[in-house]
Amino acid sequence: MGELEENEFRLNRLPAKAQQHFSKGGASWRDAVAEALAAGIRNPNDLADIIFFMQHPELMSSGVGKPISRNDSEFFKLRAEWELYRTIAKRRLTPSAPCPVFLPAVQSRNYEQYVAAPTSGRITLMLNGRNSGGSGDVDDQTEAFDSMQETVESLGRGDSFFWQPGSSNPRSRI
Repeated sequence: MGELEENEFRLNRLPAKAQQHFSKGGASWRDAVAEALAAGIRNPNDLADIIFFMQHPELMSSGVGKPISRNDSEFFKLRAEWELYRTIAKRRLTPSAPCPVFLPAVQSRNYEQYVAAPTSGRITLMLNGRNSGGSGDVDDQTEAFDSMQETVESLGRGDSFFWQPGSSNPRSRI
């Protein structure tokens, strides 16, 4: 099958079986990608497009996917979503590859310098910067988050907010 043309998604260029799964809607993306892989499509961008346009059929017109416009109010959300689908496609191509979405662990007793170790993507609900049963002083440090919350709540229409990691002094500008 080969790769699709750069920056253009056309449904009729997909293998017939992938097209069948595509027509079933977003929930069938795994099957559509599997058929595309079986037909020789190996470009993660092309695979990401399959997933993306299956999730956003409103962006399809006459079998052609419309590019995401920078002027679209949802541009950043849609672009981030497409990047997620590209990450998924890369993992389908190379299952043993490390997932670039997660950062490597940084060990630190300072909460603001701490970055969680790579995970499965599951989250822990945090309240005001700590979990509900904190097991130690790292879990229970909330001063920076309290200060940030106070500053954010004090902002009005048109105000800006700047936070520098490692600082307990947020600055706002009116």
